[in-house]
Amino acid sequence: MSRDKEGLMTESIAGQMPEYLGASAEFIPHPDHVLSAPGILDVSTWKEGVPVEIGYILGGIRSSDANIFFTNEGDLSEASNRVFRVFAQRMNTAIEQEKRVSAEGYFQLKIQPNPSTDRLHIYFQTHKREWVELSLFDLQGRQVGPAFKGILDPARHEFEWSVGDLPSGTYFLRLQNRGEFVVEQMVVK
Repeated sequence: MSRDKEGLMTESIAGQMPEYLGASAEFIPHPDHVLSAPGILDVSTWKEGVPVEIGYILGGIRSSDANIFFTNEGDLSEASNRVFRVFAQRMNTAIEQEKRVSAEGYFQLKIQPNPSTDRLHIYFQTHKREWVELSLFDLQGRQVGPAFKGILDPARHEFEWSVGDLPSGTYFLRLQNRGEFVVEQMVVK
């Protein structure tokens, strides 16, 4: 989570742990970092644009699949003793300040038809040459179906994806650039 000077909060996904680790893991902050409040790292002391080791993630439950709690007979998960170094980076604030727009307003993402049975049309806007990622996820958070990662010029973009091979159900389409993301729910019938 980050908060700008106007108090607007932004949530970002930093990445995913391998082997479904995360449950019961512990984050141990690096002892050399200044805290702005108990448990809150003070990023104002970091140099902009430079990765900083902020701590470690220790242990957790390693799993062979997501959401195994209803099918686990004791052989699908186990305690992990792995340690991961965690890095973070303070965003560069020297960039020309633009009036902040919500990700929804910035991308103007539209999905048609929704629900879909075969073909999905995805429309969105980019306002500058930028890297974007477009991904489809199931209810368990697994990436499924088609995806796009790349640099696009400023324009209105249209993607046509085949979703006819996906099982019927609810999915989430995530569109993100380097700083914002928007998620839209869609249904495949």
